[in-house]
Amino acid sequence: MTQRTLRQNTPWKLRGAVAALVALAGGLTALGSLIAFDRLITSHLSPEAFVMLACLGASGAGLIFGPYIGRAGWRGGALSVLAFFAATVLGAYFAGALGLRAHRMDLVATWLVFNFATPLGFMWLMLWSLLHWGSRALRRRFI
Repeated sequence: MTQRTLRQNTPWKLRGAVAALVALAGGLTALGSLIAFDRLITSHLSPEAFVMLACLGASGAGLIFGPYIGRAGWRGGALSVLAFFAATVLGAYFAGALGLRAHRMDLVATWLVFNFATPLGFMWLMLWSLLHWGSRALRRRFI
């Protein structure tokens, strides 16, 4: 099955549902980083705007990478974790493009480093496993 076939066979209802789950995971990750870093990185935005932009960026990335999340088997799990990592990075840059000026985009890279190099990385893995499990259930329902 080629990559084009993988994406074309995914119904839009499933993509939207997975994008909503990715948006929820992005919002929870933003809340976790607000709690952990106490606005160290996000001092230029209000906490509500930070979480809202994280959800918007994650939902956009979820629409793109949704077909790759929640597949069966160990290859599906590996594809899912790679897609969730890519959705995290792309969603963070989407959120940064929406909420930051161009000369402040280095804060997105700083946030990503802090997110993966601290105990928040464990929270990210827990969110990925819940997202993968939820996407598997949605996939069985819609396909």
